[in-house]
Amino acid sequence: MSKCASIALKSFRLLSVGKNNDKNELTKGRSWGIIYYMMICADFDDTMFFRENQTQTNANLVAIKGWREVGNIFVLGSNRSLGSLERTLPDWQEYFDYLILDGGTRILNRDGRLLWSNTFSQTAIGDILSIIKGSPVRPEVKFYNLSADDYESTPSESITKIYFCFQNQTDADSFESKISKVDANVLSWHHSPTDFCIEATPRTANKATAIYELMKITGGVIGDIITVGDNTNDYEMLKEFEGYAILDSKIATLYPEFRTTPSVAALVAEKIQNS
Repeated sequence: MSKCASIALKSFRLLSVGKNNDKNELTKGRSWGIIYYMMICADFDDTMFFRENQTQTNANLVAIKGWREVGNIFVLGSNRSLGSLERTLPDWQEYFDYLILDGGTRILNRDGRLLWSNTFSQTAIGDILSIIKGSPVRPEVKFYNLSADDYESTPSESITKIYFCFQNQTDADSFESKISKVDANVLSWHHSPTDFCIEATPRTANKATAIYELMKITGGVIGDIITVGDNTNDYEMLKEFEGYAILDSKIATLYPEFRTTPSVAALVAEKIQNS
């Protein structure tokens, strides 16, 4: 058996393939036998991609290519939109088999085709619009939907993610206390002293949920699933699967029970060596 085959087959449960339909992305056209895949799903910013450390970013990308060359799958799990990813990494198709974007609300394949989505209910959208209307300080609002690579200034159907941006912490905190009561996940951060943002996604949306949906989409041929991240929005996928926190990251500090790894490149090297 070749190295590629032995790595891909190790410790995976048996499953016949050959279902030639659009839903079974990985099994399409593979009617010749059985094939199984190992998968890593990694966060993007400060896990795989570092603005201030291009050397580490490049090392991670080289490792990802090596992971895929031996017959495995690499999935990006990010809060970014497709438009944001493409501006940062235009050649993303060279590295990722699937994209989990917008905080786990969308799954795309390498062609950029939407495979699955998780959107706000109309009730939740109505509640959010009422809070915006009644807010003494109106935030800059960005609505992300299924048909847009980037945001829109007005809501439409099928909203997957919403950003609310303020110019000071007090206004952001006040708004966050209200929006947290809506049927949504809420994450806040600040990019600069005058740029405070709140992100909302559907309550059931997270990266772990999206990974489970990806397992269905691929027809069940993904066996061992390894996840790696650096922040609290990675918690569910690190808990549900074989999770690794980036060493000295926020989530590693908050949840010392998680395994740690110094980098994506180091994790890939370890898994290939031990396969």
